[in-house]
Amino acid sequence: MKTNGHKFDQISQSVYLFYKDILNLRIMSAKDSATLLPVPSWAPEEFKLAHDNETVCIERLANDQFGAPVEFSRSWIDTKVARYTARIS
Repeated sequence: MKTNGHKFDQISQSVYLFYKDILNLRIMSAKDSATLLPVPSWAPEEFKLAHDNETVCIERLANDQFGAPVEFSRSWIDTKVARYTARIS
């Protein structure tokens, strides 16, 4: 990732502020898709779901101010303790 010489320890609690203030990127749109995927082997023990068990996974593709895709993420959800809500404004 090109960061114009900035170090990753300068990232604030909000990655979107880092995008805006340091990288001059603005997330203007995002598409979230829900699917079932196995829990990855690198999931922390605190997640409580065994690796390879399927659970809800949210895949996000976000576009910048020019319409280019600039972010992809996956978030696994334990539906026994959490729910997913998206608010993009």
